[in-house]
Amino acid sequence: EGGMYLYRGVLVFPYTLIAASPSEEGIPQIAMVMMMAIGLAASAAAVKTFSEERPMFWREAAAGHNRLAYFLGGTWATVYRFSLAALHFTAVYYVRATPVIPFPRVLVIVLLSYCAVYGQACFMSMFVRREDAALLAVVVSLFAAVFNGYIISLPDALKRLFYSFWASEAFFSENTIPFRKTFRVESISAPIWGYVLDRFAFDMGILLVVGTVYRVAAFILMISLNRDKQR
Repeated sequence: EGGMYLYRGVLVFPYTLIAASPSEEGIPQIAMVMMMAIGLAASAAAVKTFSEERPMFWREAAAGHNRLAYFLGGTWATVYRFSLAALHFTAVYYVRATPVIPFPRVLVIVLLSYCAVYGQACFMSMFVRREDAALLAVVVSLFAAVFNGYIISLPDALKRLFYSFWASEAFFSENTIPFRKTFRVESISAPIWGYVLDRFAFDMGILLVVGTVYRVAAFILMISLNRDKQR
């Protein structure tokens, strides 16, 4: 029911000429706000995964302990935290917004967005002082949310570099399913934002890859920086 107030596109032929003025920006706008909210909620907590434990890591590495095992243990310990946070976020959103998209699909989008934000914040915490890491992670997550596709003047190639675009593409695709027999979603609405419909698994895979790449880069920085303190 809520989706009817978020989307009104161009009617299919032969009703196109008598269609009311389209209002297609609601879903991408909501997706951008969701990405901002997830970034604000997750970034400050995520930087604490390693920023506050770097002295401990240096001590453990100097003692001869496996650095990869330490990193994987710290990363795995955050999974339950952002999983519960994603579940809480999705539950509140679903009750308040009453979207047309099924609850499990919203949960997967939010969960993997949290995963990507945690990876991004973890990466930031490796080369920034602990006092500044939380602020930088929040600013970067807000910046990333802007590239979700809602601002159409930004180049599509640039937007595709950010996790927020892929999460928003899946969100838009799922929310417009009930309207595709009535409105020209695939031919007119989706290209406005640079989205491709019906590739939910691909979009979620990209989010998972982004989160993984950030963590791999974070590990490389962890073992590369301050090597003198790891001996």
